[in-house]
Amino acid sequence: MVPAEVRRAAGLTADSEVVIRAEGEGRVVIETADAARKRVWAAAPSPDADATAGVRATREEDTRILDGNAAARAHSATDSEEEVGQRLLEALGP
Repeated sequence: MVPAEVRRAAGLTADSEVVIRAEGEGRVVIETADAARKRVWAAAPSPDADATAGVRATREEDTRILDGNAAARAHSATDSEEEVGQRLLEALGP
């Protein structure tokens, strides 16, 4: 039973439709269905947003990294073990 003063402060009435969810150990959140809908819609991306832009940028970054790794592997394949070891020690620092 939720105390009357808490229900009043939250704007809950006897006919309020509520959503109850656990948020970790010892914590329960009770919110009106309307408040839950508003919270979910507020977190959603804007309908005007370009949903593919983020995916495209991530794929371009992945391609850049893969190309860089391939170039590094190709370069190191032509170096002697001593040269590779020396570069590794230099990259690791003192």
